[in-house]
Amino acid sequence: MHAETQTARDSGTPGLEMQQAPAGSGSILKLDPIKDAIVHLVQLHRESREAAAEFSEALEGAATRSGASLSTLRRFVVARSGDKFVEKKIEVEQLAFLFEGIGE
Repeated sequence: MHAETQTARDSGTPGLEMQQAPAGSGSILKLDPIKDAIVHLVQLHRESREAAAEFSEALEGAATRSGASLSTLRRFVVARSGDKFVEKKIEVEQLAFLFEGIGE
């Protein structure tokens, strides 16, 4: 922590809204927006980790039951959930065409 910041905090200065960032960064940090959001941000992070674990488990189950490769299924789901599905589909079709037309 920057020495000036530590001194100001230790002195009990009320309303400490901005503090000098660590040396060399050249910016001012506003702590209040972070303080206001930190509980929500931590909650979202925990939920995203739980969702990622649930997604992985569901994906593995679907891959096992279907016989699809986990990697292929993951890429398909990601493409399907994004906004570039058509581009990915064309890419895969071209790749399949090359495999079929040229082979090894």
